Amino acid sequence: MSDVEHGIGHSWIENCDRCPYRGVGPAVGSRGDAQSPLVLVGEAPGKDEIRLGRGFMQQRRIVSVLMQDHFGRIRRRILGSAMRVGATITVFAVLTGGCSSGTVPAAQMKLDIANSTTLVVTLAVNGVAVKAIPPGDDAEFTADQLPPLPWNAEAQTSSGRGLLGLRVKEGDVWIGGNGQGGDAARVDLSCGRIDMWSGPPLAGPMPGAGTPGDCAP
Repeated sequence: MSDVEHGIGHSWIENCDRCPYRGVGPAVGSRGDAQSPLVLVGEAPGKDEIRLGRGFMQQRRIVSVLMQDHFGRIRRRILGSAMRVGATITVFAVLTGGCSSGTVPAAQMKLDIANSTTLVVTLAVNGVAVKAIPPGDDAEFTADQLPPLPWNAEAQTSSGRGLLGLRVKEGDVWIGGNGQGGDAARVDLSCGRIDMWSGPPLAGPMPGAGTPGDCAP
């Protein structure tokens, strides 16, 4: 697989002189697996994509949930997205397979964070800084990368100010014949949205406006 940050047509976008919106913001180019066998075509980049210069910042997680609902019990990993001005091409790799019903064993649990803000956000778990998440980036952590359960997770600014908290206990994540469940939390700031989850991610609605000053370090 080719996992690229700026590959599919990105230089063509930056050099195109026919777009009336040239210079409004950074070119929204490609990122993700260029060799994925599945391509979904959506709408033009929105304000978060144009501001951050990265594609499908919110919709790709919503589409993941919709795909799961359509295909039933699946295991999937979102590898990223590829975009150009005027059309959005999102690349996913979808792995199908059977999953037994019941709670997910502690050793197989994961913790995800999606940072769609303009801030560098640090994920701390049980008081330990795990990783700094750049603006517009997602990260997934397996149980062996984190302290023992329960997880008291917090998204923090560079100064350590808490932005969002989530508590995850053993047995919280489950898979059943009618879907799956887990723990999730979200905050909408004036500089974007932060999601944290263990289990299925949150879908919609579109990000809220936040409040002035909520993105101060």
